[in-house]
Amino acid sequence: MRIILRNIILIILLVIFKASTVFSQTNDKTFDLVRDIGNFSEFMTELDTIVVNADFSICNGEHFEKDIITKQNDSVFIEVFIENDFKGKLRIEF
Repeated sequence: MRIILRNIILIILLVIFKASTVFSQTNDKTFDLVRDIGNFSEFMTELDTIVVNADFSICNGEHFEKDIITKQNDSVFIEVFIENDFKGKLRIEF
């Protein structure tokens, strides 16, 4: 019984470790969002993604927004996901 429990815990830890390393990539650029905010589109590559999460909840109302900024073929795209307690989820692309 202890061997089975130990193997299950080991498998769970390996899965968690593997899942955390899936999205890792080497940062070979010197892109700093705070410093380069004025011209970030020049420094972005197609591998870069900027995710902005915002919570605009007030009192009893809930409003969340998630903006995803990507670059494709020298064009910057912004996807806006809005979720609030009145109309559910809304997706807008610019």
